[in-house]
Amino acid sequence: MSEAKLAGKVAVVTGVSRGIGRAIAARLANEGAAVAGCARRVRDGAFLDDLDSAERARHLVAACDVRRREEVFGFRDLVLARLGAPDILVNNAGVVARASIETLPEETWDDVLAANLKSAFLVTQAFLPALRSRGRSRIINMASIAGRRGTPLLAA
Repeated sequence: MSEAKLAGKVAVVTGVSRGIGRAIAARLANEGAAVAGCARRVRDGAFLDDLDSAERARHLVAACDVRRREEVFGFRDLVLARLGAPDILVNNAGVVARASIETLPEETWDDVLAANLKSAFLVTQAFLPALRSRGRSRIINMASIAGRRGTPLLAA
């Protein structure tokens, strides 16, 4: 039996409670990486629910609002203490706010930008020194097609 592609690697993934983030985290775990995932609200075990019980102990899931610097740096400290420096960072967390530009509250605009843009800055800033220490690390920033194609009610 061949060794898993990512054996011995550590991956950090944001937005792991559902959707693409959950699938990415589960896939990285299945490929052998120890995965640290976060989400604003952790639903059940997030991506851990997709793994067999023997596999779950190698990974961690934590609540972290990636729009908030102090939570991001707290998550970073937890990851470094439990799993060590990451080799892979996936900035996946994001939100959608559906409203016309005329009715979209400024607070909602700010929240969307914080979740979809500022979060990638904060998480990358927090983990960059540790990623650099690993030598050949990777940062993957996810984006929606909505960033390239106009969609009604998605001004933010």
